[in-house]
Amino acid sequence: MLHFVTPPVCASALIFSILTTCLIGQVMADGPGRQNDFQGRRVLMMGIDGCRRDVMEQVIKDGSAPHFTKIATEGHACWNMEAGGQLIGVLNQPTISGPGWSTLFTGVFANKHGVLHNGAKFSAGHFKQYPHFFRYLRELKPSAWLGSVVGDTWPEVNSILIAGSGENLANNNTIVATEVVKEGAATRELTDANVAKEAVHCLTAENPDVLFLHFLDVDHAGHQFGFSPEIPTYISTLRALDKQIGTVLEAMQKRPQFKDESWLIIVTTDHGGIKKGHGGQSPEERQIFAFFNAPGFKPTAERDGKVFQSLVTPTVLDFLQVPIKPEWGFESAPLKP
Repeated sequence: MLHFVTPPVCASALIFSILTTCLIGQVMADGPGRQNDFQGRRVLMMGIDGCRRDVMEQVIKDGSAPHFTKIATEGHACWNMEAGGQLIGVLNQPTISGPGWSTLFTGVFANKHGVLHNGAKFSAGHFKQYPHFFRYLRELKPSAWLGSVVGDTWPEVNSILIAGSGENLANNNTIVATEVVKEGAATRELTDANVAKEAVHCLTAENPDVLFLHFLDVDHAGHQFGFSPEIPTYISTLRALDKQIGTVLEAMQKRPQFKDESWLIIVTTDHGGIKKGHGGQSPEERQIFAFFNAPGFKPTAERDGKVFQSLVTPTVLDFLQVPIKPEWGFESAPLKP
C-alpha cells in the first residue's frame, strides 16, 4: 500500500488557502470518505500504451522512476503478464491497442469481444454482450462516479469501447488535446501532461469511484524512435511520465478524506513493441506487466508462470466488492490480497 505523509499546516497558511480558494472559485471536493457507493473503496487505473516490460524494469532498477517503483514494490507486481492472449489457438489476438484494451476492460479475449483491429474495425466489437466493466458498475450502483481520460490521437477507449457498451456510463469521458512540440530536429505529439492535468482536476474537484487514465506518449515514442531499452527517447518518455504520475498521486494524497479512502492503484499496458511497431507474437511485443497496489496487497514480485490482461477487470470488480457473475464469461479469476 502506498503511504503518504501530509505536512503540518499552520493556521495562517490555512486561512490563506481558504481565502484564495474562495477568490479564484476553485473548491476542492470534500470527499465522502467511506460513504461512497463502495464503502470507501476506489480505483485509479493508469494505462501506459506500448510500454515494454524490460524498459519498465530498467527505469525501476536504475532509480529514475520513483513513483512506478513505489507502486510496484509496495504492491503486487505481475512481471509475468502477457499481451496477445494465449500464444496458440482461438484465444490468441494481435498485440495492438484495440484487442489489448478490449481485453483489459472486458475481461475476455478476442474470441468473445470480437476485436482484432484498430480504427473503424474496432467498432465491430461485441461490447453489448461483453462490455467495458463500467457497465457492470453502473447497473449495480447508478450513482457511482466513473471517469476515463484519454488523448485525442487514440480516443477509441472512450469513443468506441465505452460508448459501445452502454449509455451514460462515464461521468467524465474526456478526450484531451495533443500538444505538438519540437525536440531538437524531431517534432513530437504529446498528450500525457494534459491527461495528468485532467486527472488532477478529477481528484480535486470530483469524487471518483473509478478513474482510468490513458497515457500515449510512450507508444508514440516507440513508433517514432523505436521500442527498445537502447532508444534514449523511449526511455526518457517513460521517465517523464513517472513525474506526471507523481502529480496525480499528490492530488490523491491531498483529498480531504484521503485517510478514510481505500485506493486500488493499477499500472499496466496494452502491448510492448519491437523496432518501430507491434502486432506480432515476439517476446518484445507480448511481455508486459501489471502492478496492483492497495491495502492488503502484500509486496510480491510475481515472475513465474503466465497471467493475462484478462486479470484486470475481475480484480477491479472484486476489489469494489461487486459479485462476479458466471455469465460475464471472464477468462481469469480476480487477484486477491
